[in-house]
Amino acid sequence: MNKKLNVEIRTPKREDIPTLLRWGRTAPELQASSEGTWHTKKSLLQWIDNPERNIFLVACVGKNLAGMCFTHHMGDWAYCSFLYVDKKYRKLGIGRKLIDEAQRKMQSHGIDYFSLLVNVNKSGSKKFYEKLGFQKGFNFTWMYRRGRTS
Repeated sequence: MNKKLNVEIRTPKREDIPTLLRWGRTAPELQASSEGTWHTKKSLLQWIDNPERNIFLVACVGKNLAGMCFTHHMGDWAYCSFLYVDKKYRKLGIGRKLIDEAQRKMQSHGIDYFSLLVNVNKSGSKKFYEKLGFQKGFNFTWMYRRGRTS
């Protein structure tokens, strides 16, 4: 594939949801656990229709969705909860464009501290973020629960 792609970064539209849901169902790196959990159509609709100060972006190559990035406004810092690039568009600079645009938009809100979590089993992801200037912080264990227990 030609590395000089014309990539458009934009906010997602409702018609993008089927692709976003497919990525969430099929990409293990987007799932919160081995149970295959990801965001629902309802939560994606809420983020698209009411982004508040959160930044939800998609990358398009022509008419095809190539990737997505969602960054939460957390007061005086930002947290990127997911960055995903479709396998056929990886290593073409799309992930960098998504992160750079998300960070640029957060900086326009006065936020300079930008953070994310990296799966320790994905050394390629860690190297990617290091190339973008991210530094290692604390080690965390991802924990979740479904519903209330009491």
